[in-house]
Amino acid sequence: MNQTIADALAPFRPLTYTEHYYIDLGYRHEEGKANEHEYKAAMAEGPQARRLLNRGAMEALQRRY
Repeated sequence: MNQTIADALAPFRPLTYTEHYYIDLGYRHEEGKANEHEYKAAMAEGPQARRLLNRGAMEALQRRY
């Protein structure tokens, strides 16, 4: 597949197990239900992990209102 097409379709591909984990961890952290050590370890894993954690936190905030 052409790389440009693959990049354009990337937002629509299914999430991997790891991506679901980070989003869920961000959600649970925002709700106060996540282990702080686990959350800090995930934050240290890089910008992609932080982006997914923030996405989970934003989803938690949107569900509140």
